[in-house]
Amino acid sequence: MFWTDVQVGNHYGVSRHTIWRWVREGKFPPPKKLSSGSTRWHVSDINRFDDQILQSDMHMIATK
Repeated sequence: MFWTDVQVGNHYGVSRHTIWRWVREGKFPPPKKLSSGSTRWHVSDINRFDDQILQSDMHMIATK
């Protein structure tokens, strides 16, 4: 399953423009190019990113 930039933005409660800024800044995984003019994020990439953020947050809490 693949998500659009709007769907990814909705998942995080931010605009699609924020998602693209995060990608440019290296803060978020880049999308897959499915065809010319069609880019999407694979849901497994989103889930992996969510897991990394959760682990990072848990580490910060544990080391305080």
